[in-house]
Amino acid sequence: MATYRWYSVGQRYATQSQPAPDSDKIVILGWSRDRLRAMRVKGTIEAYYASSRRMAARMAKADRGFEIEWRKFDVRSR
Repeated sequence: MATYRWYSVGQRYATQSQPAPDSDKIVILGWSRDRLRAMRVKGTIEAYYASSRRMAARMAKADRGFEIEWRKFDVRSR
């Protein structure tokens, strides 16, 4: 049985410690157990309920036309 999560999709913003990589690039920001928390992540445009990053990227492309590199994961503290 697959575990579904809410994946936050949006733009990564700069923090005091790190500059924004590509501010116009849409990425998967992370995952949460519920939609409300997923939507609270800074920079989130939409949240998708999916079993994997790949599935969330496909859903974002079908819904909004976003091209997301789902294999790339930027590990940064929030």
